[in-house]
Amino acid sequence: MNLLKLYFKNDDAIRNELGDLMLHIGILCKIGSENAKFTMTDVLKGINEKLIYRHPHVFGDVKVSGASEVEENWEQLKIRNTMDTKLFLSGVPTPLPAQ
Repeated sequence: MNLLKLYFKNDDAIRNELGDLMLHIGILCKIGSENAKFTMTDVLKGINEKLIYRHPHVFGDVKVSGASEVEENWEQLKIRNTMDTKLFLSGVPTPLPAQ
């Protein structure tokens, strides 16, 4: 059985949930735009860049022999991305709240 069906039980529930997500995305993009922080286009470009970065076997020159190698590459990309984030946040004291 489909995982989504197990969670939502029916297609109407899936559609409604996706509509709620789209509403949140739209509202947050509108607020970001009104505050000159980001636009829907910025968000979509970010998704596109992330998709390309995380799937070099599809969008780049990386050759893989199978699913296990895709997973290994994925883990290496996540580690590299996490290290970049940690370096970026290295000057922030850990006791500070997340918000």
